[in-house]
Amino acid sequence: KVIKNVKFKSKSHKNLFKKNDIFFFPTKFDPYGMVISEAASSGMCIITTNDALSAKYFIKNNYSGIIEKDTKNAFRKLIRISNERRKIVMFKKNIYHQKNYSFNVIKKKISNKLFN
Repeated sequence: KVIKNVKFKSKSHKNLFKKNDIFFFPTKFDPYGMVISEAASSGMCIITTNDALSAKYFIKNNYSGIIEKDTKNAFRKLIRISNERRKIVMFKKNIYHQKNYSFNVIKKKISNKLFN
């Protein structure tokens, strides 16, 4: 299901992260990908592409999420992992326990990238 025009910090925005296990972001280009950090801080299983430039800062590939080379391969991984509940739980647990995703840590990382 594709959901469009979700306002940042709205109730529907927060509920999306609470009610779902997988965040699928098959971008062809995203210079930062703030949504990756939001999903990581929410403890979601993340599947994205190399073109989400922030992915490498938040995801350890095949440990705390999946980073594929392109959207086609990311979609294939989404289909495959959707039937692997244990793996989804593992990714969620691993990303949550990396402890790099508190608001203050993310804010500091963004500030360092933007202003240093």
